[in-house]
Amino acid sequence: MFYKVEYNENSCAALWNIELFLLHIIGLKSVKKAFDDDKYQRAWIQEIVIIIVNITVFLVGIYSCSVTLGIVGYEDISVAAETVALILSTTMCMLKGVVLTLSHRQLFDVLRELHILWKEAKTRKNLGLRIGEIINSSKPVRYWYASAAMSVGLSYMLRPYFKLLVHFMKNNNSTFDYSTTSYAVEYPFPHNSFLTYTFCIIFEQWESYWGCLYSASCDTIFIQLSTHICIHLLVLSSDYSMEFPNDENKYAYYNTELVISLTKRHRHILELCNQVERLFNPIIFCTILFNGLDLCCCIFAEISQGQWPKFARSVAHAITLMIQIVIYCDYAHRVTEMTKMIAMSIYNSPWIDSDKNVQKLLMISMMRANEEYKFSAYGILVLDREQMTRIFKTTGSYVTLLRSFS
Repeated sequence: MFYKVEYNENSCAALWNIELFLLHIIGLKSVKKAFDDDKYQRAWIQEIVIIIVNITVFLVGIYSCSVTLGIVGYEDISVAAETVALILSTTMCMLKGVVLTLSHRQLFDVLRELHILWKEAKTRKNLGLRIGEIINSSKPVRYWYASAAMSVGLSYMLRPYFKLLVHFMKNNNSTFDYSTTSYAVEYPFPHNSFLTYTFCIIFEQWESYWGCLYSASCDTIFIQLSTHICIHLLVLSSDYSMEFPNDENKYAYYNTELVISLTKRHRHILELCNQVERLFNPIIFCTILFNGLDLCCCIFAEISQGQWPKFARSVAHAITLMIQIVIYCDYAHRVTEMTKMIAMSIYNSPWIDSDKNVQKLLMISMMRANEEYKFSAYGILVLDREQMTRIFKTTGSYVTLLRSFS
């Protein structure tokens, strides 16, 4: 069972295996030092070179899609929808890469604080099963989403190789069609010879590779951050409810210093929520605004085209977009639900037997805990399951509208 394995490992870094691996690949391996109690240090030159090169590649891809959209126009609505989906997805991948690189220090600080809190949480053997359930609930989502993100990249990257394989298997004497590329867009450079075509394929593989890595790493990090915040809120609510009192003094809980300490820890966890929200503000905002339209374009491309390779590619793309929406809305909603537990735990605790000063402190803490925390994007768009429902409902309306024009 995960409970047994986890407490034998006794390490917070072991829980972040996928995220640390992805961060290592994209050149942000110094984030791992947050779990080693080392000082903050980063490879500035390497990270800046990587992000500048990738931004350039993404911008060329967006420009090429825009040129293609201008050439095709909206006469062929299915091709236009597919091109718009590429523009939005590429923009989101670029944004996630920029945020991860520029917010390196903020991410490091949050992980360091969670690492410190985990040292206390892992000692709560009475909560081991419940903590294991929270961790296990997020593990399949992280693995499946990372796999889905990579499958989307492969669905685009393998297209020219598949065409090349079919060409040679048929033993055609004709020249290979160099117009077959991963993305059906017009590039600002020619690719009608072997050398230029090879350069074009490398360009597309680079764009797909880094786009998948940025998307997978950023979204799985949000899953882990919200999961660990839920764990520490669970531990705090357990401490407030006095589930595990001191054996020597049954009412050791009724101590002014201890109540103040719990209140400070509650405030500290809420501040971590604020830091995570500030870190992901641009990503959350653009995800809510763009992913609905992006998903709409993918779904419309699926139902409008009879070509099965494109259909499979659009399905993989659409599934990934749906998972992204679920990730940010559902896991933010889970944190909100866990914050509600604090006030209930205080109310259910034996506070009535404490002295007047402690009762007043607990009443103030309970009143403040009643103000549930909600993740939002710049305080405008709230992240919860209702928001997720609205996005999917709006997407369905957009698809119906597009079909009326086709």
